[in-house]
Amino acid sequence: MSRRPLWTLRRAVPDGVELAWRDTGVVPADGDLGWDNPWAAAPEATAAPGAWDEVPVMLLHGLAGDGRSWTDFARRLAAVGRRAIVPDLRGHGQSGRSADYTFEAFRDDVLALAGELALERVDVVGHALGGHVATMVAQARPKLVRRLVVEESPPPPRDEAEAMPFADRNRRPRARMGPKEVLSTLPTLLRFDQRALGHVAPAYRTPSPDWWAALPAITAETLLLYGGPSGPVPLNRLDAQAEAIPDCRIATFAEAGHRIHSGSPEQFAEVVLPFLTA
Repeated sequence: MSRRPLWTLRRAVPDGVELAWRDTGVVPADGDLGWDNPWAAAPEATAAPGAWDEVPVMLLHGLAGDGRSWTDFARRLAAVGRRAIVPDLRGHGQSGRSADYTFEAFRDDVLALAGELALERVDVVGHALGGHVATMVAQARPKLVRRLVVEESPPPPRDEAEAMPFADRNRRPRARMGPKEVLSTLPTLLRFDQRALGHVAPAYRTPSPDWWAALPAITAETLLLYGGPSGPVPLNRLDAQAEAIPDCRIATFAEAGHRIHSGSPEQFAEVVLPFLTA
């Protein structure tokens, strides 16, 4: 099987930013599913078109990444008949750039994509920035999101007092990456719009009482993934997030670090696949 890219669709979202995504549920006429990560096996379509589980899984990457980081998990999903929809967020990968990199803009792109694909129900899995966006999608459209997985996404502070300790911390996310993975990320970093960093990093340090107030609106069964103390997520704040979401629990990966799904793919799959397929 060749490793050519599979960009099944492209469209302009309402404010004119072009969004690119991969879709394992759409197989080209030659039957070659394809992917664009040379370091990982391409997903294999084990279900005929129209025979996938009726609820697809949307996979949202983190800041400065792109959808290719989900290749391994998309393959695992395909093996159990679950369709994966994997966008590149605005300013990342093959998607267009913008002057607007607010959390709300990322959320609206995902909602627009769900509308374009006529999705009535979807499971959403998000890492870091993608996890925060996934949470906002579940807040805005509770009936859309059936199950929600949030991996290593720092909850924003609730008030100014909580913001200062987080802003002053010296910890940085630890990502376990082999030499091949490091090399494979270089094109991703080159395509990343650095302006997004200037929007997202301060937003994580800004108190967000409205976000906290909207957590009880989430009706999705929710799983929060914690990669251990080496990551950027304050555990006490994650506990508070879990308490605010009606149906939520935390799974801890003690030494996984910030990139659980790519650094510890077996352990990630052991926890997340049963949650999504139960």
